Amino acid sequence: MYHFCFQGSNFLRAFRTIPEASALGLLLGDAEESAGKANFPRLIQSWNRFVLQQLIQDTIETDSGSGTERIKQMFESEVQTEVKCRCGKETERKSTSLLVTLTYPEFLPPTATRPAKEVSFSSVLQNSMLLDQTMQAWCDDCNRYQPTSQKRTYTRLPDVLSINCHLESNSDMVFWKIQEQLALARESEAHKQQLEANIASIKMCRYGQACTRQGCKFRHMDERDASNPLLQEENKASWLPHGLRIRLNKDGTIEIQEVRDEEKVESSSGFINYYLHASVGHIRDVRTGGNLIAHVQVGKTYHKRKEVRPCPNEQLQQLL
Repeated sequence: MYHFCFQGSNFLRAFRTIPEASALGLLLGDAEESAGKANFPRLIQSWNRFVLQQLIQDTIETDSGSGTERIKQMFESEVQTEVKCRCGKETERKSTSLLVTLTYPEFLPPTATRPAKEVSFSSVLQNSMLLDQTMQAWCDDCNRYQPTSQKRTYTRLPDVLSINCHLESNSDMVFWKIQEQLALARESEAHKQQLEANIASIKMCRYGQACTRQGCKFRHMDERDASNPLLQEENKASWLPHGLRIRLNKDGTIEIQEVRDEEKVESSSGFINYYLHASVGHIRDVRTGGNLIAHVQVGKTYHKRKEVRPCPNEQLQQLL
């Protein structure tokens, strides 16, 4: 394995020459960033869209064969949109989609008499993918804009599902925060019941706190119990699941199931398993606009790279 050094300034110099980057507002000036005027949530979503589109475009320009088809299979969904005007005219439009933008349900903040309603992430994603909405659109038969219903179905799902969370309004932020709190409360109660059952199943040590045996599996009512995995109070609850199982039905609709941490996934007919491999979050700061932080799941060999010796200069010159 060889190590190469790249300058970020060289990338930015080439990046500024791409027209699409400027059109999507991806070029962020130093003054704009230091003044805290940058919209980082919108920036990372635009970057996600730009990278996927650029990946497809560059592959088509360099490889018109199996390479292009493979890239499309990895990231593109084949979508069919049914459009129906109020006058009765129906049309169908086929297209491709590189990502899913979440749309959230109407949400009323909880009160003393109205508790918060728990909504699963899978239902939000499913409703966002199968977007069924009514909007103003041009009708050629009516020769004017009319209320038009649009319904989306799928003919193929991608191997890699890219999602934009689209948390740009305060109401959507509150919705996500409350769902996280509800998920934490639910998992905490379940974990508490499991902990009580584990405590009841483990007998007290006959020697109690005076026990000196190493690795004793009985309870002692002291700090040694904290090392017992059955008595730990760790809670990793999150509204965002660690995986999804999606099935494409014959009518173009989809069915989504959530996969939680360490849950055994059984193979079922027609389901595709998706696992969370990367996410980008925004840490808010009113003074500077905040920062973007990425979480990437990597293999065990990734952390062994620091043990590899760097390539000697003479070998590096031969490679170049």
